[in-house]
Amino acid sequence: MRLRVAGVRQDGAERIAYVDFEGFGRSFTLAAEFFGGGNMILCSGGKILALQRSIDVRHRKLSVGLEYAPPPAGADVLSVSEDDFAPLGSTDLAAGKWLGRTLGLPKKYVEGILGIAGIDPGAAGESLSRGDISGLCAAARRVVSDVVSGAHDPVISGGDALPLRLGAGPFEPVPSFMEGLDRLLTGGIVDRATEARGEGPAKQIAALESRLEEQQKAAVAAAERAASIKRAAGSLYELAARGLDIRDPGAAAILAAAGASLGTERGAHVVEAGGERIRIDPDAPPQSVASAIFDAAKRHSGAAPAIEAAIRSTQKRLEEARTGGAPAAPAVAGIRRRAWYERYRWFHTSGGLLAVGGRDAPSNSAVVRKQMAPGDTVFHGDIFGSPFFVLKGGAAAPAQDIEEVARATVCFSRAWRGQLHGVRAFWVDPSQVRRSAPSGEYLPKGSFTITGSRNFAAAGALKLAVGVFQGDGGPVVSCGPPGAVSATALCHAVIEPGGSEVSDVAKRIRNDLAGMDPAASVPGIDEYVRALPPGKSRVTGTGH
Repeated sequence: MRLRVAGVRQDGAERIAYVDFEGFGRSFTLAAEFFGGGNMILCSGGKILALQRSIDVRHRKLSVGLEYAPPPAGADVLSVSEDDFAPLGSTDLAAGKWLGRTLGLPKKYVEGILGIAGIDPGAAGESLSRGDISGLCAAARRVVSDVVSGAHDPVISGGDALPLRLGAGPFEPVPSFMEGLDRLLTGGIVDRATEARGEGPAKQIAALESRLEEQQKAAVAAAERAASIKRAAGSLYELAARGLDIRDPGAAAILAAAGASLGTERGAHVVEAGGERIRIDPDAPPQSVASAIFDAAKRHSGAAPAIEAAIRSTQKRLEEARTGGAPAAPAVAGIRRRAWYERYRWFHTSGGLLAVGGRDAPSNSAVVRKQMAPGDTVFHGDIFGSPFFVLKGGAAAPAQDIEEVARATVCFSRAWRGQLHGVRAFWVDPSQVRRSAPSGEYLPKGSFTITGSRNFAAAGALKLAVGVFQGDGGPVVSCGPPGAVSATALCHAVIEPGGSEVSDVAKRIRNDLAGMDPAASVPGIDEYVRALPPGKSRVTGTGH
């Protein structure tokens, strides 16, 4: 909805956060309740518009159309006084239960405060003396003061991160309360993922067996594709021997006998063989066409050694897992700290320069506003719906790097989804980019005004490569021009527009590359989806 955040607030120590939004002449409030099972409630003018779950209990009712009201408030723990504790002396409730209900504190804090005051949590409130109640109030105020003022002694205890040593322990000291929280939450995420993926010996063996089966299938498929393409190339030599042109009526039968056929794709002639569509020049001699097709077969044959190496590695790990030897590699990767540029589209050019581009209107704006600097070069496609790309240090970039970023700019634009060939890109100096519209004009979000002359560059064919690279924290996935990606990638897949949906292509690429290099299986499928251009794509080749 593109609303503006007007403020974030909390009423006292209530475990409810309110986020206020404004836009289109209306105001909205999102209430996030962090107690019970949790809840999210969207309101406008006090009325509930939507909510995560309805509530109908004795003291509270939440449903669409009703007025939103927080639960009945207890004493404010931030400003508690002895008067707030006076009712404790006349109740038969246990002291621990009364304290938890009145102040709304978690069990650890209740036990810690009672321990400081030297009061049995199970003691009835009416059995406590005035001095006991006064000491309990003083203990509560002391704990609150230490937490709020930052006088922390942070520990991990019983699966909780605490800013103070509360309760009987055991305690594991940590450098800070936030680091303790981070350690627990990160560990919990990894533990749940590990449990979900199954790292028991039996499940490890099953996972390795499945991987080995996929790798063996990939090896067979690559060999079959290479053989089929070679047969098609061989049939062209037969055409030459008979003095036939590839477009002669008799050529179709000869190609068909080799399991191939002649077709067209967007006005260009192609030979279809082994599931591949190989562009050819029909006016060239059959020997030249055969040579081009043999090159395609070599690309598939070239993948065989890498696939065989991956199979041997998996077989070794499977044998070790079955015999109880060296443990199989963990199925869950550790939490990897992302580089700043991974929030955008990115790749490194053949010259080693970093290029970053927008994924959508907000990131398009961020690339220019936050990442553009003097000495960079700014790219945009000569088409509506193009991202901005910034080539860091591009002022001194060689022509090849300029061409690569120009291609990426066009390929990540609407040209890919529409299969619009021939679109150009242009590049300018950062000083030519204006962040505001001329007087009387409007700029949509993520758009900018370009002044002065533009330097146009041919984008070339609509073709990209998805590669797996060795990053500082582990394997990472990036997409860019084939020449730039293949130069440093562990393995890569070349794609062109048209074919299958993004999710299906991402799965195929991950499976194909995992058969070539085990590192390609470390990034999740979402990483591959994020790297792909918007719209349908098809894989036309793989390599190292």
